Amino acid sequence: MNVRQFEKFLTQYGASAASLDMITRKLRSMELLPVGGRGPNAPTIGPAEAAWILLVLAGSSIPTAADATASRIRSLKSVKKHADGSDWFLHHAIRDLLGHRDTLATVKEVRVCRTTSAATIIYEDGREDHFVGSILPFLNNPDLRGLDFRVDGVLSKHLLLHSAQAIAPTEEAKVSG
Repeated sequence: MNVRQFEKFLTQYGASAASLDMITRKLRSMELLPVGGRGPNAPTIGPAEAAWILLVLAGSSIPTAADATASRIRSLKSVKKHADGSDWFLHHAIRDLLGHRDTLATVKEVRVCRTTSAATIIYEDGREDHFVGSILPFLNNPDLRGLDFRVDGVLSKHLLLHSAQAIAPTEEAKVSG
């Protein structure tokens, strides 16, 4: 699946084609999406590129500000460390989830705040992984006061699972690749 096909796929879930076009143009200019080739020669996308499109779509109410939204999302770091002790960033977490549908199945939804630098992955069992921008004063505050009033874009489990399925390589591509 290429970027244009993924855009068309997302319109089936209520996303605006014009908004998606603006978002993907901005992401290309930031070199977060592949460039070159059109139509059948367009490069395919994987979990990393799909994660950027989904996160910026959820995190921005103004498509023309997609580059600012992507920069904000790029800074969103988990309040917990990754299993290996390194920092864990939101776009890496979503990329990893889209690439592993069995783990993605444990996610209820992803909420990306549009009014401040914050996001949350909410799991079916009630656990939550919080991601905040490093400039927020409550970064080390475990109860995250200050995030009580926010406007969120929500990526549902349904959308995430179908997105992961849509970008997964086909069996034919796996054999020939």
